[in-house]
Amino acid sequence: MLPYSLHDNVLTPDPTDYMAVVQDTKKCSISNIIDDITGEGSILKETECSAVLHAFFRALGKRLKNGEGFISEYLLLDRSISGVFTSRDDSFDPARHQINANLRLGSMLATMAEQTPVHKVPTVKKLPVLESVRDLKTKTFNDRITPGSFAEINGRELKIGDLNDPQQGVFFIDANGVETRVNEVSNNYPSKLTVEVPDGLNTGEYRLEVRTVRRTTKKLRRGNLNETLVVASTPTPLL
Repeated sequence: MLPYSLHDNVLTPDPTDYMAVVQDTKKCSISNIIDDITGEGSILKETECSAVLHAFFRALGKRLKNGEGFISEYLLLDRSISGVFTSRDDSFDPARHQINANLRLGSMLATMAEQTPVHKVPTVKKLPVLESVRDLKTKTFNDRITPGSFAEINGRELKIGDLNDPQQGVFFIDANGVETRVNEVSNNYPSKLTVEVPDGLNTGEYRLEVRTVRRTTKKLRRGNLNETLVVASTPTPLL
């Protein structure tokens, strides 16, 4: 069974178009194939099948190394060279060119693959998940933030698609709904953002929100920290 879900089709201008995206599928290994071959009722032995299969691929590898391709009803394998050649007199240079192996299914496996039953599953949006925020000045988690200092946001799906897009980024939102966008993002990774807390934040409570657009969609995705962050007032020094 091949599970798939529908997502926005960014390859066409029509906003109502969708494309199928295959979801996580189970992968089998050579050991799994050997188990199938030597299962109940088989006269074949596991050690013998393992030896033959590995010997087959080693022999195939030697022929590929010698420049040969491979053709069968199971697999087709040919070669190509990519890269730019500057003139007719130019020659292959490993620093600029690459040898590629192009693998396709042969007729028998292709026919079987086309017969795979499919199953539509609900589309799950991958929203930013904010798990913790650490204020690097006070060393506190999910509590205080210090304007003008840096904070580290940890979680999942955090990476901001375009830091120059004003709709995307990291936003501090006060109790009145006033948003302040972070200008400096020094680390922009799926699991971690390091940001400079805006210097102009006033004393009070703030919600933290990450907004991003993934490459495979046009929609803005938002994620919020569950806890409220606080900018505390600076104590007046005693004279």
